[in-house]
Amino acid sequence: MKTGKPSLSQQSLEAFCRPLTSTPDPYSIEFSNNRFVFLTQCNSKNICDIIKFTKNDGLLFGNVFLNNSYNKLSVIYENDYLNAVKSKLLSITNDFWGRYIAIINIRDNIYVLRDPTGALDCYFFETDDYICVFSDANAAKRLVRDKIHINWMHLENYLLFPGKTFQTPPLANIKKLQAGSCLCISYNHVCIKKYFDYGELYTRQRTKTASEAAELLRWSLTLSIRGWLKIYNRPILLLSGGFDSSVVLACMKGEISPENIMCLNYNAGNNESDERNFARMAAGSFKSILFEHEETFTSSNYSDAFDYIYNAEPKLIIEPLTRSKVQRSFADSFGADCLFNGTGGDSVFGASANFCATDYLFDNQFNIGFFRAAHAEARANRSNMWTTVVQAAIYNLANKHPQRTTIADANLKKARQELFPGCRRTEITELVAPPCFNLATSIPPGKRCHIEEISTEVWTPAPCRPQDRLEAVYPIMSQPILTAACRIPTYQLILGGAPRGLARQAFSDLMPKPIIQRTSKGGVPKNMDEQFYKNQHILREAFLDGLLVKNGLLDRKAVECALNSEFGGGPLMRSLLQISFSYEAWARHWIK
Repeated sequence: MKTGKPSLSQQSLEAFCRPLTSTPDPYSIEFSNNRFVFLTQCNSKNICDIIKFTKNDGLLFGNVFLNNSYNKLSVIYENDYLNAVKSKLLSITNDFWGRYIAIINIRDNIYVLRDPTGALDCYFFETDDYICVFSDANAAKRLVRDKIHINWMHLENYLLFPGKTFQTPPLANIKKLQAGSCLCISYNHVCIKKYFDYGELYTRQRTKTASEAAELLRWSLTLSIRGWLKIYNRPILLLSGGFDSSVVLACMKGEISPENIMCLNYNAGNNESDERNFARMAAGSFKSILFEHEETFTSSNYSDAFDYIYNAEPKLIIEPLTRSKVQRSFADSFGADCLFNGTGGDSVFGASANFCATDYLFDNQFNIGFFRAAHAEARANRSNMWTTVVQAAIYNLANKHPQRTTIADANLKKARQELFPGCRRTEITELVAPPCFNLATSIPPGKRCHIEEISTEVWTPAPCRPQDRLEAVYPIMSQPILTAACRIPTYQLILGGAPRGLARQAFSDLMPKPIIQRTSKGGVPKNMDEQFYKNQHILREAFLDGLLVKNGLLDRKAVECALNSEFGGGPLMRSLLQISFSYEAWARHWIK
């Protein structure tokens, strides 16, 4: 209901929702009172629950578990509701975990909460009479099609920082509710408040020892996986053979029988990206089924991207173009109900060792532990220990918080500036390394960067054709493991001077030793270049008279030159063009 408006009749609410309830793909009203109405899509394939408050004053939509437990929540009792009110909604995150959007009516004020992981999209827009909150922007398109258009300046941010998420979606009039935030709607104003802060976990509950941290990591990931297996009992696991996907499989032991899980490995056609031996070790240890799929350049047609359904924010689609049909086919043959993977491990387990010694001095007194931390950081970064010691001491003596920086490759910088006019207006340090979030200065610099990485990980499915949709689950990005990682200092995460060192120690008895010791990652698939050449004519048609060129986000001359050259302007330019195609397809979806 719009602020400043008296309660409208049930008939008025239903009339406003009619574009959603009276179409061939309809929504149904699941819950309503004098302040809001809640609708879900009738034929939706997801299995999100609608959990109502016993006082009929709100609901949780999603999959919710009791905190520190893998027991599903089915109803919210009056005491839980009152606790939520008294704690200003904090008890929602203290008492529950999962992926959800909560809607609570407190004394005729509406509060909409997005869970701390951001696992369900949550956007909103305002009309003259209503504030509409939705997870699928295509529903908003049905309600107020004439008010939704692309903000090209905001879309340029996504193009320059592919894979990142921003506070403002590139659809004008559409606003995003950030993970861990609450939309507060009263009669006289609307505001957004942050009710959950990962940084506070570090200041209040920091782990003291590496053994405590290892136990916490293991317990939280096992808890997360047990919870999701309560909902999905026959999953497919994308098993690369790397540490992250292998540890997800290892933590399933005792929770699901091997015949009820299928492991799927992609072989992309070159030695660098061939991880089959590691995948075989992991699957063999679990005694599960492993399918090895040979990817070829014929496995994707870029024209399919124009049939995809996109949400309010653009996402990279080259991988879904190649794999979504394959995964749907395997799911149908196996009878699978979802897709598990190990996404998020780089951020959560601490693949970076920057500023670990600095963090130790920030949190502790100068002692022998500082030199151990400096040695571990230097070993992980393959740098000089004494240089690390001096830099850490300078940062702390000067009370200076260093920002993480990335040195831009000169060729990459040149390719970006040729293709993206926006790069000519952006400093390269901003382009490559956006600054950390404005976290409390009581948090050491390395941990601030780590929390930034965790906070910007996005657990939302990639776009695909409706017939290829398969529910995706990212156990490593669940709330228990994210909150655990935020409590662990960086100098504990790199235990032994190895990226993911603490995680390797925590799960060392669950996985084959070669996987525990593995530090390499799969290379760039060979078929990515083959796909580019196969689809070059589609890229030409899409770009040269496309929306990104017309609106100044791509340089037409640079695009034409690259597509006319024998090798697509080189590997960097080919990669940038493939990334840009994701945004061109997204823009065309919303211009229709």
